Amino acid sequence: MPELISNYGWARIEKIEPVRDLSTDELEKRQLYLGFEGNLLLFESQVKHPGEQFIYIFNGKKYFHTSCGTFSIHDDLIELETRNSRYTFILIHNDADSKLQ
Repeated sequence: MPELISNYGWARIEKIEPVRDLSTDELEKRQLYLGFEGNLLLFESQVKHPGEQFIYIFNGKKYFHTSCGTFSIHDDLIELETRNSRYTFILIHNDADSKLQ
Protein backbone atom coordinates (compact mmCIF):
# COMPACT_ATOMS: atom_id res chain seq x y z
CA MET A 1 0.00 0.00 0.00
CA PRO A 2 1.33 3.44 -0.82
CA GLU A 3 1.70 5.93 2.01
CA LEU A 4 -0.12 9.28 1.85
CA ILE A 5 2.55 11.95 2.33
CA SER A 6 0.52 15.14 1.88
CA ASN A 7 -2.85 16.52 0.81
CA TYR A 8 -2.07 19.79 -1.00
CA GLY A 9 -5.68 20.78 -1.63
CA TRP A 10 -6.96 22.11 -4.93
CA ALA A 11 -4.48 22.24 -7.81
CA ARG A 12 -4.32 22.40 -11.61
CA ILE A 13 -2.15 20.48 -14.05
CA GLU A 14 -0.24 23.36 -15.59
CA LYS A 15 2.31 21.63 -17.81
CA ILE A 16 3.12 18.14 -19.08
CA GLU A 17 6.46 17.74 -20.84
CA PRO A 18 7.98 14.53 -22.18
CA VAL A 19 11.48 13.76 -20.89
CA ARG A 20 12.05 11.09 -23.55
CA ASP A 21 10.56 10.28 -26.93
CA LEU A 22 6.90 9.29 -26.61
CA SER A 23 4.56 8.08 -29.31
CA THR A 24 2.01 10.62 -30.53
CA ASP A 25 -0.71 8.55 -28.86
CA GLU A 26 1.09 8.52 -25.48
CA LEU A 27 1.70 12.26 -25.63
CA GLU A 28 -1.88 13.07 -26.68
CA LYS A 29 -3.29 10.99 -23.81
CA ARG A 30 -1.30 13.05 -21.33
CA GLN A 31 -2.07 16.40 -22.97
CA LEU A 32 -5.83 15.78 -22.58
CA TYR A 33 -5.34 16.47 -18.87
CA LEU A 34 -3.75 19.92 -19.23
CA GLY A 35 -5.78 22.34 -17.14
CA PHE A 36 -7.42 19.54 -15.14
CA GLU A 37 -8.24 20.67 -11.60
CA GLY A 38 -8.77 18.63 -8.48
CA ASN A 39 -7.59 17.74 -5.02
CA LEU A 40 -3.88 16.84 -5.21
CA LEU A 41 -2.53 14.03 -3.05
CA LEU A 42 1.14 13.06 -2.85
CA PHE A 43 1.87 9.39 -2.15
CA GLU A 44 5.09 7.47 -1.62
CA SER A 45 5.43 3.98 -3.03
CA GLN A 46 6.23 1.37 -0.40
CA VAL A 47 6.55 -1.75 -2.57
CA LYS A 48 6.96 -1.25 -6.35
CA HIS A 49 9.27 1.79 -6.24
CA PRO A 50 10.18 2.32 -2.56
CA GLY A 51 10.98 5.94 -1.72
CA GLU A 52 9.59 7.34 -4.98
CA GLN A 53 6.52 9.56 -5.05
CA PHE A 54 3.46 9.77 -7.28
CA ILE A 55 0.55 12.17 -7.53
CA TYR A 56 -3.15 11.41 -7.59
CA ILE A 57 -5.47 14.32 -8.44
CA PHE A 58 -9.26 13.99 -8.44
CA ASN A 59 -12.31 16.23 -8.52
CA GLY A 60 -15.18 13.90 -7.66
CA LYS A 61 -15.88 13.01 -11.30
CA LYS A 62 -12.50 12.31 -12.88
CA TYR A 63 -9.01 11.53 -11.70
CA PHE A 64 -5.45 11.51 -12.99
CA HIS A 65 -2.39 9.87 -11.53
CA THR A 66 1.26 9.89 -12.44
CA SER A 67 3.71 7.05 -12.28
CA CYS A 68 6.45 7.17 -9.64
CA GLY A 69 9.21 9.73 -9.86
CA THR A 70 11.03 12.55 -8.12
CA PHE A 71 9.00 15.27 -6.38
CA SER A 72 9.86 18.92 -5.73
CA ILE A 73 7.88 21.96 -4.57
CA HIS A 74 8.68 25.66 -5.09
CA ASP A 75 6.18 28.10 -3.58
CA ASP A 76 2.87 27.22 -5.29
CA LEU A 77 4.41 25.00 -7.99
CA ILE A 78 4.75 21.26 -7.61
CA GLU A 79 6.86 19.26 -10.06
CA LEU A 80 7.08 15.54 -10.47
CA GLU A 81 9.50 14.00 -12.95
CA THR A 82 8.84 10.42 -13.95
CA ARG A 83 10.70 8.18 -16.37
CA ASN A 84 8.57 9.51 -19.24
CA SER A 85 7.27 12.96 -18.31
CA ARG A 86 7.70 16.07 -16.19
CA TYR A 87 4.46 17.33 -14.64
CA THR A 88 3.94 20.80 -13.22
CA PHE A 89 0.99 21.48 -10.93
CA ILE A 90 -0.04 24.85 -9.53
CA LEU A 91 -1.74 25.09 -6.15
CA ILE A 92 -4.99 27.06 -6.18
CA HIS A 93 -5.72 28.95 -2.98
CA ASN A 94 -9.49 29.29 -2.72
CA ASP A 95 -12.44 27.43 -1.24
CA ALA A 96 -11.64 23.93 -2.50
CA ASP A 97 -14.36 22.32 -0.40
CA SER A 98 -17.10 24.03 -2.39
CA LYS A 99 -15.67 22.61 -5.63
CA LEU A 100 -15.75 19.04 -4.29
CA GLN A 101 -19.50 19.17 -3.69
